[in-house]
Amino acid sequence: MGTIVRYVAVLALSSVLCVSTTAQAHIGGHSGTANPTSEGFTPAYEFGAFESFDSNDNDSGYAAWQIAKPISSLQKGYEYILNNSEIQETNDIGWFVRARIRVATLDDAPDYSVSVLYSTGLKRFDLVLGSDAAGDPIAKLVDFFTGDGQNATGPTFTLNGGGSGFHVYEMKYDPGCNGIDLFIDGVERMSNFGGNVVFVPSPRLDFGAFGQEGTGDGRYNEVSIALAPEPSAAALLAMGAIPLLKRCRRLG
Repeated sequence: MGTIVRYVAVLALSSVLCVSTTAQAHIGGHSGTANPTSEGFTPAYEFGAFESFDSNDNDSGYAAWQIAKPISSLQKGYEYILNNSEIQETNDIGWFVRARIRVATLDDAPDYSVSVLYSTGLKRFDLVLGSDAAGDPIAKLVDFFTGDGQNATGPTFTLNGGGSGFHVYEMKYDPGCNGIDLFIDGVERMSNFGGNVVFVPSPRLDFGAFGQEGTGDGRYNEVSIALAPEPSAAALLAMGAIPLLKRCRRLG
């Protein structure tokens, strides 16, 4: 590719990046101390888990909705069910899920007690959280489970030194690999996760304390789904910008 052609390709790519970022569209989500039922969510699995809210959770400066299950049999969560138009847009453009969460317990194995789940209708992408003895968050992407969220398996990542405060978790769909990349506080930590196909519901975004295993306490400042802010692989290929495409990598 000649210098002029490369220059034109870069200009075209910059244009697509700007348009794509500008065109990023919020679909639905929860924020701060707002009751999720006022934001388009419906209650799910109302089995006695504790709820509260705090305008300044743990003096962090973040407002949060709390969902806690001190006993493994308790559950409570919320789900935002996508309409047909939103489903079509996420299929055509791509999607990403963003959540700012604090795991309020220490030395707590990652399970569905603190979790964010997104289903495309064909696959589900489940992020479950826990913490180590120092309070550093542990993230797991679930590739299989049994029963009601039991025996969940999947790759994990511990944010060593991250501390027990709020952290931002982003599951970004990667069309080139037909999976997601997980970013924690803006840094890619796990790549090319293909999701799982166990009990896949219709397209929806869920968060809360689920499952019949484990205990936990999650503080949810933000949980949202939006259309992907990055250009699709097809758009990059159409511009001849193949060297700029991200190669699929192994998890970890």
